[in-house]
Amino acid sequence: MNEKYNFSFKCPHCHAPIQAADFTQDHFTVAYLQEYFQTKETEYKSQLLLKMGQEIENFPLFQQLKAENEKLKLVVEGYKLGSSKSSKEKGEDLEKHILEKLQETYNGTDKIAKITHLGDKADFAQEIWQGKEVVGKIIYEVKNVDK
Repeated sequence: MNEKYNFSFKCPHCHAPIQAADFTQDHFTVAYLQEYFQTKETEYKSQLLLKMGQEIENFPLFQQLKAENEKLKLVVEGYKLGSSKSSKEKGEDLEKHILEKLQETYNGTDKIAKITHLGDKADFAQEIWQGKEVVGKIIYEVKNVDK
């Protein structure tokens, strides 16, 4: 009998004491092999985790997550500083918002369009219609300033 295994417990069925001496060497061989393989599995997992930790920057998913993390850091920094977008992006967002609000407000009775001509210094033109006649025109220039 293997001296490493010394135990005693009650049989769950008849409650008789069971000791290491009640087992054959074959039983201890199975127990030894189980313990050996569990130890090896733990070693291999540790080695694999260590290797992955050292080479993680080579994985495409890691690269993608790192890039997304950098973008999120910039957004957070932008919010801390008051803005996360360039002035051009802020201007475009504001123009889009204004256009949506104008169209919502006038509900199709007026013609509102973005001015796209090169050299024009305005953003939107609103034609005010009464019946079939244009009775007025409003030109909008949208600015995103603190004043």
